[in-house]
Amino acid sequence: MRLAALLLLGLAVPVACSEEGRPQEPGPSRSSDGWVERYPMLYDPRVMGDDDPEVWARLPFERLLLRREGCYGVCPVYEVELRRGGPSRYTGGAHAPREGEFTGPASLYAYGLLCAAVEDLRLEDLRESYTAGWTDDETVVVEWERDGKTHRVSDYGRRAPPAFQAYRALFDELVDGMSWTPIEESR
Repeated sequence: MRLAALLLLGLAVPVACSEEGRPQEPGPSRSSDGWVERYPMLYDPRVMGDDDPEVWARLPFERLLLRREGCYGVCPVYEVELRRGGPSRYTGGAHAPREGEFTGPASLYAYGLLCAAVEDLRLEDLRESYTAGWTDDETVVVEWERDGKTHRVSDYGRRAPPAFQAYRALFDELVDGMSWTPIEESR
């Protein structure tokens, strides 16, 4: 799973190389496409841990969601919702890495990386649903909200394109690395 996240990182945040294959400093070609300005936390270590509300507010998505709906076997059942600059929520059911309800902060870097991945992998161009022709498989749903409009892609049986699979793997990897605090049930 970590390998998939690293591969996605390579897709989402490519390093410009010269003709000889040596890395170049970000220059006009990198800057002109807007990535450095739009996602400074991915390029500048001084911004990675910045909790400035203005930096968060410039990110394009209000919320990101991953839901794994399980299968007849041991597929995990959970939902995780990350909110721009706000608390994240994790609800885990059967076979999930953690069961119950949890809250925790998403880092600016992780949230920014997921936002950049949605755009760079062109997830908004995907169909709403991909379905295998058999039963007893897992359904994975991702959602993102931009300007009050929710976009959703559902994948049953791993029929969605590789960009979807890479995004799901990155999302899972980042969620696994977050610090989650159990939400105490009210009495």
